[in-house]
Amino acid sequence: SNNYVVEIDYTIVSGDGLTLTNMPLPQDLQAGFHNIKLKAIGDSSNHISSNYTQPLSIQKLAVAENLKVSNGQIVWDKVSNVSQYQVSILYSVNGEIQEDILSTADVTFNLNSSLDKTYDAGAYSVRIKAIGKDNFTIDSDYSVGLSVTKLGSPTLKVEEGKIQPVSIENAEKIE
Repeated sequence: SNNYVVEIDYTIVSGDGLTLTNMPLPQDLQAGFHNIKLKAIGDSSNHISSNYTQPLSIQKLAVAENLKVSNGQIVWDKVSNVSQYQVSILYSVNGEIQEDILSTADVTFNLNSSLDKTYDAGAYSVRIKAIGKDNFTIDSDYSVGLSVTKLGSPTLKVEEGKIQPVSIENAEKIE
């Protein structure tokens, strides 16, 4: 058969017309465990639809929560059953939104020393996606973006034989 029906948790989510290469999971699939079944649909009067397959259990990962800045790093709560986290960094360059996608196995990310580049002073939005560790674990949705501002480096001047830092907007202190 070239047509299939997909059932998730006892609800038919896809009808006739699906092929084995175009069966996306619903975009609104909630985090947690789900049972998926499939059956072939007869495509003419000489073919009778199959029975459903045995249920296949999958897990959609929970969204990373409680993103915050702590000790100069972006941190979030651990999500179970992940192989890694995908870190999406959104920022503007000449008025155009850019996105960098980086990976980490930790629940921390240091914007000052990412592996690929050093980020300049400016505004960023950071989102986290939990990545599944096998074919039965579906990646989470992205977390809510955390808005962060990386401060510029201070400049120094010497006055009357003393080093004087020039203040930086939004800085609590200069070390």
